[in-house]
Amino acid sequence: MNKLIFTLALIAFSGFVSAAIDPNVMQAAGQGDARVLNHLRVIYANVRGVPENDNAAVKWYRLAAAQENADAQYNLGLMYEIGAGVSEDNREAVKWYQMDADQGHIAAQINLGVAYDNGHGVPQNNQLSYMWINIAGANGSYSCR
Repeated sequence: MNKLIFTLALIAFSGFVSAAIDPNVMQAAGQGDARVLNHLRVIYANVRGVPENDNAAVKWYRLAAAQENADAQYNLGLMYEIGAGVSEDNREAVKWYQMDADQGHIAAQINLGVAYDNGHGVPQNNQLSYMWINIAGANGSYSCR
């Protein structure tokens, strides 16, 4: 499985690579491997030869997020925040950011802090905003220190 993940990463991050999705990758996704499910979204977004499809991305993110994959939870939150592949819904975005922030994902902690600061998807709350921004800083975010 690690070789498959490495191959997905190589395909996804090589801008010059043109790829079709390997049937083995789709089989692993069908078996529910959260890492593969999340990487499929990267492929749908970044690899030439695979059409970008926000609806498919949301499908793969949702399956991976259900397995507590932190990157998928964060990315699903982003999709809801910007309305890509789903209707824009700040409350739903915050729900996914919260799950991810609780796992220590710095970007989700920042986004949650900003949501509380602006009152997007949650009631405006300066204390919770300050708390999440400080947690992100303590976890290594240089922009929050």
